[in-house]
Order: sequence, then structure tokens, then C-alpha cells
Amino acid sequence: MIEAFKKVKKKYQKILLIFVGPMEDKKLKYLLKINDEKILFFDRTSEPDKWFSLADILCLPSYREGFGTVVIEAACCGTPTLCSNIYGLKDAVIKNKTGFFHRVGSIDDLKNKMLYVLKNKDLVKKYGNLARKRAMKDFEQSIITKKLLEFIELRISNTSN
Repeated sequence: MIEAFKKVKKKYQKILLIFVGPMEDKKLKYLLKINDEKILFFDRTSEPDKWFSLADILCLPSYREGFGTVVIEAACCGTPTLCSNIYGLKDAVIKNKTGFFHRVGSIDDLKNKMLYVLKNKDLVKKYGNLARKRAMKDFEQSIITKKLLEFIELRISNTSN
């Protein structure tokens, strides 16, 4: 993501790449120590919704995800996602409706998608609105709780038979 961003910022000087949350990757921690006023890092926040609302897009170039919970959290704030085309994230993003996918590990594809996002602000806003509607409809807490309880009851009844 940092390499793709560096290529993008050559063309668009008025952009920022903001990392929020604890860093697990030691190489990434090292890269973030490089002095670049366009790349910001904030270790923790108790108000992630403020960061999502500030962002034009959530960028999540991942190699592995169980489920993209952060994608749904961003969607609740009207922020669409640009992410890797991998299992887990495919369940959280609807391609070309609530976000965009890039090829896993491809700096050039990620850069091109970042440029596309910057050139298509109205489309990104539309995707953010659709992402919010989907999150509120399909991932509302009472719906998820009900589905979880149904799953637990089914598992209990299957083990007692």
C-alpha cells in the first residue's frame, strides 16, 4: 500500500494515507517511521467512526482475512472499501457497488485503483451510500444476534441427537 501510495502522490499532492490501529507487522512499523508528511500513523482510537467518516475510502490490501469486520464498520459510516480480492473480504464488499477489489500483492493494480478512486469522487460517494444502506440492512446488530442464536440452537440440537 505504501509503495502504491507513493506512486499516486506524485500525481495527486493533496492526499494523505492514514493508518489507524495497532501495527502487527514489524516491516510496516519500520516503513511508517520514514519521514513522510503524507503518511500518518495513529496507534489507537476509541472512536474509529470519526476516522472512517474523515476518509474517502478504506484501503485494505490484505493477504488473509476471516471476515472484513472493519469493512462493515467503515460502511456504517458511509465509507466504501478498496481491498484485496480474497476470501472474507469478498463477503464484506459487493464488487463495483459497495467497493473495489484489487489483485492480491499487485502494487500496480492497487495504484491504478487508487487513481481510479481519486478520479471518480461521485462514484465513490455513491458506493459509500450503498455500503451504508447494505450495512444497516444486512449487518444490523439485532439481525446478527438472531442469526447467531439460531446457529447456536441448531448446533445444540444436533449434538444432543
